[in-house]
Order: sequence, then C-alpha cells, then structure tokens
Amino acid sequence: MFDLFRKKSKKAVLVKEPDGVDMSSTIKTGPSDFRRSETLNNCNKPLHIEEHTLPNGKKVTVYDNFLDQFQFDMIFRTFTQANFPWYLNEMVVEPNDGLFQFVHVFYTSNEWCTHERNLLVSVVDKIGEHISKQPILIRIKANLRTHSKTEDASRLHSDCGWLERDFKHKTGILYVNDCNGYTFFEGSDLKIQSKENRFVCFDSDVRHGGTAATWDPPVGKHRHRFLINFNWY
Repeated sequence: MFDLFRKKSKKAVLVKEPDGVDMSSTIKTGPSDFRRSETLNNCNKPLHIEEHTLPNGKKVTVYDNFLDQFQFDMIFRTFTQANFPWYLNEMVVEPNDGLFQFVHVFYTSNEWCTHERNLLVSVVDKIGEHISKQPILIRIKANLRTHSKTEDASRLHSDCGWLERDFKHKTGILYVNDCNGYTFFEGSDLKIQSKENRFVCFDSDVRHGGTAATWDPPVGKHRHRFLINFNWY
C-alpha cells in the first residue's frame, strides 16, 4: 500500500493540472451519450453534509456537491462518453449471483491499472480534505449497471473481504449520474439515492447493497447507473 500524498515514490504521484492551465481544452472526452452542455459549468454549489446513524450504531455520511463543478463535469463527461472502456463482470457481488455489471478498475493490488487515473485525483484530494487525512488506497473501481425493468438488488456485502489482514478501512461511493438506483444497508430503511456529485462514506465492514436503475428518465437524464467505489485506510 502507498500513501497517495507522499512523494517519495514516483509511482504514487498523480499528475495534476498546472496552475492557471485549463485542461478542458487538452483532455479528449469524445462525443457524449448524454445531453449535457459542452461548456463546463464552473458554478460551484456549497458542500452539504448529512450524517445518518444505522441501528447498529454505525455512521453513514452523505456529502452533496462533493467536488468542484469543473472537476465533476470532467468525470461525468468521461464516464458517459461512447468510447470509455468498460469491461463485463458476470456478477455484482459474488459468482453465480444472477447479476452482471460493467466495471473499470482504476487501482488495486498496490498499483494503478488504467491510463485514466489522473481523472480521479480530485476525489482523492477531497477525501483527504474532508474525511481521512492522507488516505492510503486499497481499491478504486467504477461500476456501470445497465437499465433494468426490475431493481435487481445485489446481495448484502462488505467491501474488500479478500484482504488478508483485518484493517479498519473506509468505503466511499461517488455517484456519477442522477437515477432512481440507490444504495441500501443491512437492518436499516436508509436508502441513498444516486445523485450527481454525491459522495457517501461509511466503515467498510458495514454491509450494504445496490440496485439498478429502473426509471423512464426525463429528457437530459441517463437511463443507466454510473458510480465509483473507493476503499482506503
């Protein structure tokens, strides 16, 4: 594991935008599948934080407007374009669970697995600013669950159960688009609705699950459910 914020190892350092340079003109996102303005919106909304307590005493914290609008728009446009690389995973939680999703792994097993890693530096920076100072990454994985006629709720699970040592770590989910899919929690009626630029955080031993989007979206909204999972110490 490495600390993303230390600069001793070149492997750990992400390339950030040079001061005063607008990278929107240099990053090629391709044509979007979504009716969104090609002009990036720099109007930032204030961060809103709401904390929920589960029946077992565990906390679930929801951050709305987590990223600056410019940062989030770059993520949104990249994920929803036609040529972003998604890979079929014929399960959602465990083999033979009867579900499927498309995934894109950014980081796992102590290394980056994608050329798109700089896209998420803003998210890790915000985690360090608001949640965990100097987070050490375990895994970053994006999920795309396609539209369904039924919710197709996943099985309850806790993240990174494959870790050989039982470290206390965190789970975070960044919701990329509005839809009626949601995250739910064991023994609780709490449902966290998918909403653009919403980030939810909880201890990784909290059992949770997710659903597909079933809605008939209004004009300008996407049918499918896009999100990014973060796990860190």
